[in-house]
Amino acid sequence: MSSESSPKDTTAASLDEVNDQLELVKEEIKGLNEDYEMVQSRMRAVDKKLQKSESINKELDELKAEEAQSKRQLEQLNQKVESTLSITEALEEKGVLDDDATDELLQIKIRETLDLIASLKEDVEKKKSELADLQAEHDD
Repeated sequence: MSSESSPKDTTAASLDEVNDQLELVKEEIKGLNEDYEMVQSRMRAVDKKLQKSESINKELDELKAEEAQSKRQLEQLNQKVESTLSITEALEEKGVLDDDATDELLQIKIRETLDLIASLKEDVEKKKSELADLQAEHDD
């Protein structure tokens, strides 16, 4: 027997080496696939948070618009009250309205207006509370 290896032995050793390298590559590919899946999962979670954030931002914008509209309505009501008081005073000065009827009319109008203002303020406070809740949720 010769001390040199036969071509068959060399080929077998080379095949074993290639098989070992192939197994290493397969393990590396498996690890890369797992990393890829983990990254995909993270991206889905980030996308989900982004969509939720966009939804909350849209809702916040809508609430801010509603709040601005409520404030405009409140200002318009205040202007109407002032106008009604001004007209009533002018009519009283001209003697068209007697004091008792004017007072009663004013009390009714004032109650109605105050009720409406209270309702609008309550709506604004609810919207502010919802806005604060959404902002807190958004920050989480």
